[in-house]
Amino acid sequence: MNEPTVTALIVVRNGSRDITGALDSIRQQDYGSIELVVVDGMSDDGTRRLVTDYAATHKTFPLRLLDNPGRIQATGWNVGIRAAFGQYLLRLDAVHCRLQPDYIRRCLEKLRALQQADPWVAAVGGRRVSVAAMTNGWSEAIALAQSSRFGVGNAAYRLSTTPGFADTLGVPLYDRSILQKVGMFDESLGRSEDNELHARLRDEGYKLYFLPEVTATYHPRTTLNGIASQMFHNGWWVSATVLRIRRFPFGVRHIVPFTFYLALFVAGILSVAGFVWSRWVLSVLAGAYLVFSLAAALHVSRSRGFWRTAIVFWLMHACYAAGTAAGLLAGKNGPAVGEITAPGASVGA
Repeated sequence: MNEPTVTALIVVRNGSRDITGALDSIRQQDYGSIELVVVDGMSDDGTRRLVTDYAATHKTFPLRLLDNPGRIQATGWNVGIRAAFGQYLLRLDAVHCRLQPDYIRRCLEKLRALQQADPWVAAVGGRRVSVAAMTNGWSEAIALAQSSRFGVGNAAYRLSTTPGFADTLGVPLYDRSILQKVGMFDESLGRSEDNELHARLRDEGYKLYFLPEVTATYHPRTTLNGIASQMFHNGWWVSATVLRIRRFPFGVRHIVPFTFYLALFVAGILSVAGFVWSRWVLSVLAGAYLVFSLAAALHVSRSRGFWRTAIVFWLMHACYAAGTAAGLLAGKNGPAVGEITAPGASVGA
């Protein structure tokens, strides 16, 4: 029996440091019928040359390189979806992500099995495990913070080991026909396009299944500047997405940092204005956050360097909250769709 073709999609801009590893991760899958489509956002760092050289070296492996003039992920995914030959699509959402060798096969087997009983199952995805890309204190602290419930909330695809239906997926394998039915990715969004798509799928009755037995290794940012920028722009696009599409396609975890820091800000203003009770509120909130962050850092680190993880928690949450606030002010009237100047929208950001 012929195997259905799976198209693996990689959207990249200026990813020369990681692209070869991502290509290897797909080529080394134990599923036979795979084509790989790399959609490049007009890279100028040698990424395109690496992809073409890889294709020349591995001539029997079906690999195509396409252009993404929009330079953001949403436009890149849609270019790849339209060009794909496969009945199923794997979305590798970062070039610094690596799949275990049976990832595609096992996700496809589960998706097809679920669809036999329920044709409304649209995608299956495994657990995304954060692992430090470098063996230094800050890189490891960032990976630990992104592996903590205190750091990233209740994101099942990062933390859970229980299979079942979920609100979103990290590295999903989609039924391509269903994506085409619901209209693919919203190109007005520089980030959060996956959250919006998954919310739209759920709204139309489709289901997403989380399969934690298969894993993708994700290498987070390695510097404090890098994680601060990522969190700020992620927060910016939470607000900008809501303002642009006039819906809320997120979970509660996406607004917790902003809500917490807003409460701190209001309590601080009231304290300055002379409301004594607000000083108690401010002290309780700040004290509780300090205690819980230190406890969570010690829990995941289990070493004398746990303080680094605590600092990463503070930085992540503060930058995310600041980005959410900034997005409320500028998100609706920000840069036009696809412009690389949109905050954090560039694939290479």
